[in-house]
Parts: sequence; structure tokens; C-alpha cells
Amino acid sequence: MAAGRKRKVGKGAAAAAKKKTCPTATTTTEAACTDPVRWVKGLRRGTAAIEKEALGAARAAADQLLTTPIAQALEQAGFLERAIVPALQSIKDDDDDHKLEVLMCGMGMVVERARQDVPPFATVDPPQVLGDLLRRCAALDPSDLSQPQRGLWLAFHVVAFRSLEHQEVRSALLQLVSLQVFARLSERGRQRELTRSPKLHKYYNKLVRREKKQREATGKGACGHVALRDSLEATFFPRAHDELCAGAAEGGTNFMLFLQLCCELLSQLPTRRFVRSYLLDKGMLARCEWAASGSGEATTLTRKLAAMVASLLRFEVRDEDGAAVSDEEALSTHYDECQRIQRLVYREYPREKLSKFPLANCAKACEPGFLRSEVCDRLSDDELKDLVCHKCGILDPDCDVGSTRSGLETSFLEHMRVPLARAKMLEGLALYPTERDLAVTGGREASKASGGGAAGSFLCTGLPRMNLQFLTMRDYLVRCFELLKLEAAAEIREEVFDAAARVGAYLGDEGDLRFSGWARMAAPIASFVVKRVDPPALGEDRPRRVLGEISIDLGDFRRADVRSEWDCVRRHDVLFLVAVRPPREEGWRGGGAAAMDVGEEEASLISRARGCEVVDIRDAAGRSLPHFAFEHDNPRPPSGTRRTILVDLDPTQHHYDCQGQEDQKASCSYHLAVRLGANQSNFKSVLECVRGLACEDRELPPWLHDVFLGYGDPNSSHFTFMDQQDQILELDFADTFAGGDDHLRSCFPGWDVKIEGEAGSADVAAFHRARIVGPLRRREGAGQVTRLEPATMVVERYRGADTAADTATAGVRFTGAQAEAILSGLQRGLTMVAGPPGTGKTDVAAQVLRLLYRNYPGERVLLLTHSNQALNDLFLKISNRGFPSRYLVRLGSGESELETEEAFSRLGRVNAMLERRLELLARVDGLAKTLKVVGDHGSNCETCANFWVLHVAPRWERFSSEARGEKDAAKVCEHFPFADFFASQGSPKLPVEEGAEACLVEAGSRFSRLKELFEEIEECRPFELLHSQQERLNYMTTKQAKVVAMTCTYAALKRKDFIRLGLEFDTVVMEEAAQVLDVETLIPIRLQRDDRGTRRLKRVVLIGDHNQLPPVVKDHDLSRSTNLQQSLFSRLVRLGAPYSELDAQGRCRPDLASLYNWRYRNLGDLPRVEGGEYALANAGFAHVSQFLDVPGQESSPRPHFVQNLQEAEHAVTLYQHMRLLGYPAEKIVILTTYNGQKALLRDVVERRCASHFLFGRPRKVETVDRFQGQQSDYVILSLVRTKAVGHLRDVRRLVVAVSRARLGLFMLGNREVFENCVEIKPAISHLLERPTTLMVVPGEAHPTQRKQSDEAGAVPITMEDLTRGVVMKVQEIESSGKGAGSTTPA
Repeated sequence: MAAGRKRKVGKGAAAAAKKKTCPTATTTTEAACTDPVRWVKGLRRGTAAIEKEALGAARAAADQLLTTPIAQALEQAGFLERAIVPALQSIKDDDDDHKLEVLMCGMGMVVERARQDVPPFATVDPPQVLGDLLRRCAALDPSDLSQPQRGLWLAFHVVAFRSLEHQEVRSALLQLVSLQVFARLSERGRQRELTRSPKLHKYYNKLVRREKKQREATGKGACGHVALRDSLEATFFPRAHDELCAGAAEGGTNFMLFLQLCCELLSQLPTRRFVRSYLLDKGMLARCEWAASGSGEATTLTRKLAAMVASLLRFEVRDEDGAAVSDEEALSTHYDECQRIQRLVYREYPREKLSKFPLANCAKACEPGFLRSEVCDRLSDDELKDLVCHKCGILDPDCDVGSTRSGLETSFLEHMRVPLARAKMLEGLALYPTERDLAVTGGREASKASGGGAAGSFLCTGLPRMNLQFLTMRDYLVRCFELLKLEAAAEIREEVFDAAARVGAYLGDEGDLRFSGWARMAAPIASFVVKRVDPPALGEDRPRRVLGEISIDLGDFRRADVRSEWDCVRRHDVLFLVAVRPPREEGWRGGGAAAMDVGEEEASLISRARGCEVVDIRDAAGRSLPHFAFEHDNPRPPSGTRRTILVDLDPTQHHYDCQGQEDQKASCSYHLAVRLGANQSNFKSVLECVRGLACEDRELPPWLHDVFLGYGDPNSSHFTFMDQQDQILELDFADTFAGGDDHLRSCFPGWDVKIEGEAGSADVAAFHRARIVGPLRRREGAGQVTRLEPATMVVERYRGADTAADTATAGVRFTGAQAEAILSGLQRGLTMVAGPPGTGKTDVAAQVLRLLYRNYPGERVLLLTHSNQALNDLFLKISNRGFPSRYLVRLGSGESELETEEAFSRLGRVNAMLERRLELLARVDGLAKTLKVVGDHGSNCETCANFWVLHVAPRWERFSSEARGEKDAAKVCEHFPFADFFASQGSPKLPVEEGAEACLVEAGSRFSRLKELFEEIEECRPFELLHSQQERLNYMTTKQAKVVAMTCTYAALKRKDFIRLGLEFDTVVMEEAAQVLDVETLIPIRLQRDDRGTRRLKRVVLIGDHNQLPPVVKDHDLSRSTNLQQSLFSRLVRLGAPYSELDAQGRCRPDLASLYNWRYRNLGDLPRVEGGEYALANAGFAHVSQFLDVPGQESSPRPHFVQNLQEAEHAVTLYQHMRLLGYPAEKIVILTTYNGQKALLRDVVERRCASHFLFGRPRKVETVDRFQGQQSDYVILSLVRTKAVGHLRDVRRLVVAVSRARLGLFMLGNREVFENCVEIKPAISHLLERPTTLMVVPGEAHPTQRKQSDEAGAVPITMEDLTRGVVMKVQEIESSGKGAGSTTPA
């Protein structure tokens, strides 16, 4: 389509413009036609939508929904579910008067949902309506729509193609980008593509034959048919391309939306195959080149999007099978194509016309300048078109790009461009954000785009996005690197700009830069020089290392604590060197003002910012500070206040900065050195780790690779889909079924459980070994949640050995779902366990780890969690359940917080092994004495090994041969050679009274303990041979420990060290997996070297809950626009990977569990929550949970800092009332959904409660997000919002909020706002079944013996009356003369 083509106005749009009122409107539909927002709100009390009214509302809203405020109001009122869905069910395809309006409204609501970060299709019911909406919207012709409507149409399809996990969406959309698109290719382009894939050629010929039969049938009088070329599947994307690329020169929102749509389609394998061929055939690379070379502020985003599309078109992946293409293979393929064109030119053109190009080497023949001068400039327009379009088949001769010479030249040059060496490009990525990154982060750009403008403009960010699927592992890692760098910039920018604003830079009288203020985190730089620039390594152009020297004077700081903080800066900490630009206003001085929110004024203060890593700090005398010089015994205090800091600069960034300069040591002028917080320096190591992974040419194990990238069968990595020989069918369950045989049978209902030795085994401990007959398979019809098909299990009961590892019991009666989850965790492959709140995820993880050691004692496990607290809790459970402590090691700083007497750090474990070695050697000496063997046999581990071979083992062999068949128990005891030794250890004699057989069994058990003694000595032997403490520490980590525990962040920080040491493991177990970023889950899996590396990995166990909050990303705008907060656990669930779901909670009352159990499948309650304290009522309250309607007003002092003073006052009043009733303060928490409200609540608590002897502070005042993973007996929850639902609309946040309380929950909010929200309606509706005024039981104090089922004289009380009552009660107590030592009233 030509660029100047006159656009048509669709008849639907024209009809809507002509009609001022709704012809179907009656008296009852007047509101729907005039004010759709008011009409929808009128349905709030449950009235069903009437079809005519729905059509009228849709018609009235069609012209308004392109305005963001109206669309937001309609969407929050439930317009999609209440009006659009009924309207879609009533209109017919030929009803043009209504169809367009309804479809536009439906698309507008879906786009608005995406803008508000709400799942766009989750509440559309029935699913058939969703498929109908998608098909009808796809059938719209963009040329029949107005420009705003085309933008909405594009935005809708961008959102839809991001939601392919929905079955209805996938079924409807994948057909639109299928093989039929090839019918719209040029003849030459289609033949080229079909020749590459004989399989596709076969399918395409089948389509052609089918279309031919339909055409012939039509000629015989049958019903009409649609030609293959004109079918919806063949025309959907070409129509969008032709119509919208015609206005590419305008660079408007619609063209950007089309580029974004191309990015979505090209970045996923199922949609990429045919779309890429079409775009290349139509010259999309040339269009991207033109867009990327544009200038001006208005085209910045267009340039980014065009560059992304061009990069995806060239990405190194085989579209036929999705295999990654290496840099060498891509270059070889390109040179083959270059030689093909050279041979063609040599054959078709005279020598005098094109003489040099056919004979040039491939590298020369691909240079743009050479191609222009030796090919393009020597051919006329017709000859160039003949070469590019007809002979080479690069372009469709009928496309717009092929109609101009510039288009032909650009297409030819882009086709001949040498592919980028991705590995070299990745190695050259800078790690530190610069002033440009800090000034405007990607999240802020996305926020500006989402704040207004055309519908769907917020979707165009120019940033990579975390999709469900990725082309290759490199594609995945590059996206992660770019997004993590933006996230780091968002964190750092606050520190840097705050420091720049506080120092108050200004120009002195002589033009020099001076500071009127100071900043704790920034020190003025006296001088900065580049000391050393190492030459580049072979084949590289950037220096290997750049060493800089910074001089600062700590005397500028008057406070000693600030000077001490600067002296405590350590090696590998990150500093930012900042060049400050004085403000434009003369006389302006900052004087210490804090920058609450960085604006243009603050951003203009920074002219240059570069990151660096600390290497050494020296004092005024030139000596390194004690913690750099390792002077731990007698550290000398630093001399003077002058400090010289040696730093490593980023070689890549330095190379870019020095391009065009002869002196590589030329220093820039910097004014401030800004240090970061304790954890903020971690970003550099994490980025370096991700970059290193992207540069490596390694893949995941074959059973995990395809599932991880998001394509292939999501079930393929699950053990139930593996061959029987790959399944583990013989398992030792140890004491998992502590309740005995009945417990085991109850955990596997329907299974044929055969227990051997059942008769006469009452004294046998509850230890079980199981052999499963036949393969393990998923139960038919179980869906994504895995339940095993019943099979035959042959179980052997056995007596546990008399050791700590065997006598420890789990203390938990596992349910059937937990038992199946434990069984799954012992199998090979990928196992995911979803655990709702309170269902015992940590207990399952601990038992899986314990059984992994028992079943595979030679294997090693990597244990990971997101937080130190969760890791310590899990680690304690493992150690308390009898796991040998010598096989456990806890890495990271959180080890010091472990509440245990033993030290589980590397150093603590090494010291424990050395101490244990001395104990064991002493026991060997004692054994030698009882055996009357002369010699120093316990002097070291080697003599102990010789003692075993020469004296211990031969004695046991003689005893075994002599006692075999002996029926006299006394003789068995007499011949037992180690009786004196065990007697000296306090063990009783062999049980003579029980017979010879019992004596032999007990003797064998004792010899096993003796054998374990020498085996443990052998494990101590390396620590005896290794004299270096560092070698011992490394050996403990890489060889001795069977379970190595760390946080995911620590794994990323230390990956390089683990690779160097050769860390190896067979299993990865990750708890809190749904709270870990996608890439942070991958990094631990890739902690092994490539020589034996990932091939050793046998199983990955992920335990989490995708229905609770995702990982925390501090830049909310960046997270929302790029989906950076996605976890691998939730992504795999969305992809359809099978998982086990725990189905019984034991945390809270059943009434409280009903607020969130609707989000899970068959979530029930454990018997323990039906009795005891759970059966008792809450003293003074009629209900255990209530929604209290508070008609307050929200306010926002700054963006995202929302407060509600009336709710805060009422929440604290309720807390005071509970304290007056006698509730302990440590059992009450006050939660809220916004940081602003948290700050306000803490202020109110400090003012009204903190210093008062009757109240004190509650256990915590915190946000819901920060309280995830914790619990409290009683929770007071403030919802804050009065204008919109806000954060709580994310159902995952609601689940966390209502599942923190064990015994009581009071939710304070605006009923009118929250009761009509579709996403959270099940929970709110349950609460609204009770009065929204607080119901109290007068005269009752805590604790009470009243049961929930007992009748109580409930009385309603308003919050105002409650406040007056609290005041009067406090005055009464104070006037009665109670001392300040009282904690509760009488």
C-alpha cells in the first residue's frame, strides 16, 4: 500500500458518528446510553446486566473509552464482565450497528486491564466468549478503522499475544500467524522458504489442494469459499503490516504499536516462524534502518523499537526447529549466502559492469562502502530491482520498499551485513550505569508512556521483556542482563542524586566548584588519576584492567561516625565517581536538602557518573588500612585524615570513553565519590555473573532445556513422563510415616500396599523401605496438579539403627499430598511443589533433603532460598531431624543468625571436624586397648586405617564364621571380640536371654556402628593432610558437605569462585522459589563447570506458591512494563508444567482459611485447627474476621506514597481496644498495602501507644509485602484506598494479606470501592456476609473459654464510639491509681 493512500472510514465508525442517541434505548436503558459508568455502578448490588442495556452502554462508551480516565472508571466498575460479555453473547456477525462498538469496548477494557497490571483475560467467563472476542477482533480490517481505533486494535493484539498461556487465546491467535501467511509472500520468497523445509512444503501443498477442491465445489453450486490467499489466517498480519507500515514515516503511536507487536511475535518460537519470513520478504529490515536513523526527541522510542525488531529478525536461531546457532555457524551461513550472490552476479552480469564484487573475498564483499560503490552505484534502478527482487529474491518486487531506489539499496546492504558476533558483543557490555542510565531509567519512561496519550501507548517501552518463552538461552540471559542493569540504576540513582543535591554545589568567585553542604554517603574528591591501563588481551580491543587512584580528605566530615564509615569501606565495594554541574540559578546553594523524588532539576546536577570497585585504601602514611592488610592481631589506627583509594574502573566503559584519544590514561574531572549501602554493591557481581553466563556456550541438561525456555512439552521433564528405567522405584522412606502402617496406607489411597513381616512386628520402629511395582504415572484427568495413578507398593518395615540420624523423627504426620510431594522430590527430573499458606512447605523440603541423603548417600545437594530467615528456618529443621552435622554447611553472612550451638559456617565445620577427629582417634586408642593390641594406633587417621585392616576387620570375619549356625547364645557372646569396647562405651551386653539369633543381630548392629566410626575417621583424613586453612575450607565446600546451603543472591555473588573450585552437585532444592527472580533461579543450576558440569545434575526441586506475591523489584514501573518480577516457578506454572499441590493447612481457623482457599484446588484443614485455641472465640469480639467500613479519604504526598488518616486512627484505636481487653501486644500486627500508610501508622502508634503503659507497640507495623512468609495470631489490615482498589487488586497480594492471621483478622477499608472488584470478590463477599460495623461482646476479657459456636450477646459499635470508649477506659484506669508497671487492666 502506498504511503500516500487515502484511508477509508469504516461504516461502523461512521454510523456511530451519525447517531446521537441509542435507538434501542428505552426508559430503562437511558442511563446505559448516556452514562455507562453510572449504569455499571448501578449493577453493583448484584443486578444482572440486560442485553439491550449492555448494548446501549457499549455504544455510549465506544467513543469515550479511548480516554484513559473514562476507560479506567469503566474497567474498575466491571464493564467487561457486566456489559461486554452479555453484549458479545447477543450480537450477530452481521449486526454491524452494534458489533464494532462492542468489540471496541471489549478491546478497550482488555487494554486498560493490562495498563493497570491486572490479568487481562482471567475473569472473562465463559471461555467461549473470549475466543469469540479474539476471532471477531482479528477479523476487523484496520483500513476500516479510524486512527485511534487502529491503535486500540494493535494494543489489544499486543496484550493478547503476551497471554498465550490461556488455552482460548492460544487456540484463536496461533492460527493467525500460521503457514497460511506464506500465501502472501512473493513467489520467489515462498519457494525459497518452502525449499528450506520439505515438511512445510508438504503441508503447504496440502492447503493448496484443499483450497482447489473447495473452489471446484463452488463451481458446482456448493456454498461459497474463501481463497487461501484471502482467508483470515493469511490476511491478518499482512493487512496490519500493509496498512500501518504505510504511515511508518510519520513515526506515530500506531507505528510504534506495530513495531511492539512485531517484537512480541518475533520473540516467541510459535509465532516467529512465518511472521519473520513475511517481514523479511516485505523489506522490514530497511524500514527498521530508516526508523533507527531518525532524529529528534519524538522518534527516540521509535528508534529503540526498530532496533529491537531488527535484532530479532537477525537473531541466531533456526526457525525450523528452534536450535540455537553459534556465532561461527551464523558467520559460515552468511558467507555461503554471500558466495551464492557473488556466483549469481558473475554469471548474470558483464565483467565490465560488475568486475570487483564477484571476485572479492567474503569479508570485503560484505562491507557497506564496497557494496555501494561496486554494486549499487553501477546499476540503474531497473537493474538494481532485478538483482535484489528477481535474481536474489531478497525483496517482494510489489512491496513499498522495493518501489524506491533507497529501499532497494538499504535492503541489499542489510541482507549482506555480517552477523554480529554476540559473544564478543556481550563481553563488551558495561556493568555500571552511567549518568544517562541514572537520569532516566526505563521504568520512568514506561511510567510516562502509561500516564496518558493514545490507548495502548504504555505498551511501547523499547525495553526487553520477560516473556513466557525465549528463543535461546542467550536471548534469555541478554534480556535479564539489560533489565537487571536498569533495576540497579533505579536503586543507585536515589543515592547518587540525593548526595549531589545535599552537597550544595555552586561556583565560587574564581569559577571553581565549591560545596555549601555535605552528604553522609559522598566525599569530595581532592584528585583523581588513572594509574595503570593494561594492554588488551589477544583478539580484544578493550584493556584488561584499568586502575584508578582517588584522593579524599575525611577531615571534611565533622562527625567521627561518618569518618569511621568511610574507613570501613571494604574490598569489592562499589563507588560512583560523580562530576557535578552547578545549578543554573546564580546564588542557589543546596545546603543539605534531600531529594525525595528525582526530577529534571536534580538530574541536571550530574554531568558524568562512572562506577568502580575498591581495591585498596591507604592512609596518609601510605599504609593500607588494617582490613586490607589483614592485620587482625595488632591493627594500627589509620594515620591522618587523608585517604587514597585504589579502584578498578570498568575496562569496557573506559575504552568507550577514550575512543578518539591518544592518551588512554587521560583522566576526567570528578568531584564526588559516592559509596553505596551494604547490599547495593551486589548488583555488580550479579550483572557480571549473568554476563558470564551469556558468554558461555553451554546448555542446560537435555531434560530441562526445552522446558526452561518455554517450548516443547511442559510435561517432558516430569518423572511421570519418563521411561520406567529412569524412575526411582526402590525408596527408603525412613520415618516419614511415623504413624505406622495405617498412616502409610492413608497417604496412598487406592494403592495396593503390601507390608512384609506384618505378623509379630509390634516392636518394630516405623521405618519403611518401599518397592513400587510398575512405572509411576499421573492420574487421568488430574489436570496440571499432579496426583499419582495408584500402583502396587511392596513395603518392608525395618528397625532403625541406634544412631541420631535414625532415631530422630520428623514430628509431623504427613498428609497424602505431602507424601506424594516427598516421593516426587526423590525422583529425577523437575519437581515443583506448590504449597498454600500453612500447608507445611518447609516440612516437606526438610524431609526431601533427609531422604535424599538416605537414598543417595554419595550425591550432593545444593539448598537455596530467597531470604536468610527462610534458609535458617529450613536449615534448623534439617539439623534437628538427625541429619549428620558433618555433612551440612551454611554459606553466607546469615549463618551467624542460626539459633544453634553448633557453627555451620565453613570455618565452624572445619573446626568441628578437627575436634571430632581427636575424639574419634581417642576412641580407636580405647578400642586397641580392649583388644590388647600394642601400639600407637590412634595417633593419626592413617594408623587408624591400618588398624582397621590388620586388626578389626579380621576379628569380625573370624567371629562371623565361628558364630554362623551357633545356637548357644552364651557362646555367641563369648566369641564377640568387641564386647569389652562396647561395655566401656556404656552399651549393655548382648541379649543372651533372647537367643543366639538376637545376639547375632545385635552384634551385627554394633559392628555397623564400629564400621561407621572408621568411615568417619576416613572422612577426617583430608583435613589432617591439608595444612592450609583455605584448602580445608574449600574441601569442606566442594567434597565433604552433602548439603551446601546458601541464598540465591550469594550463589550469584560467588559463582566465579564456585566454578574455579569445581563445585559439583546432583540435586538443586529451592524453597521460596516463587519469590526468586527467574534468572536468580537459573544461576544456581549453572554453578558447575562444563567438563562434568550440568550433565551431573539429576533433579531440580522447586517449592513455593505462585498464588502469593512474586519477587520484589524496587522499580515498580520497570517491573510492570517488563514483567521483571516474574519467577521461574510461576512461569512454568503458566506454561502448564505439572506440579504437586499441598491440600491441607494447619495455620489458621477454617473461617479465616475460607478467605483464600478459593484460590487453590481442594484446600482443606488439618484436624489440629478444629480444636484447642482454634475452637475458642476471640475475647470481646463476636466474629473472628470482619470488614469494617471506614469512609475516609486517601491522600498522596508523593507518587505511590498513599495514606489514609482516618483508617490509620481507627486501626490504632482497634489495637488499643484489644490491649485493654488483655490481648498481648506481641500477638498483634498491623498491616497495610502501602508504604505511606505504614509510615502514618507508625507515627500514630508512636504518638498514642508507644510510651503508654497500657498499650506499647504492637509486634510489627509493616506492609503486606514485607510480612510475607510470617504470621501472627491477630492482624489488623488497613486497605487505604478510597478512589480505586489499587495494589490489592493483585489477587496474590490479597492471599498474602488475609493468610497472615491465625486467630483473628480485622480488615479496614471503603466498602464501596472494594465490594465490586471482580478479582477479589470471593474474599470480600465472604466478609460482607457479616455486618461492616464492629461487633463486640461487652464484659469479656482475654483469654476466654467461650467457643465460637456459643451464642454471644453481640453489640454493634462504631469506630467513633469505640474511640470514645477507649479514652474513657484509659482515663478510668489512670484515675484509679494504677502504676506504670501494669501491663494490662484488671
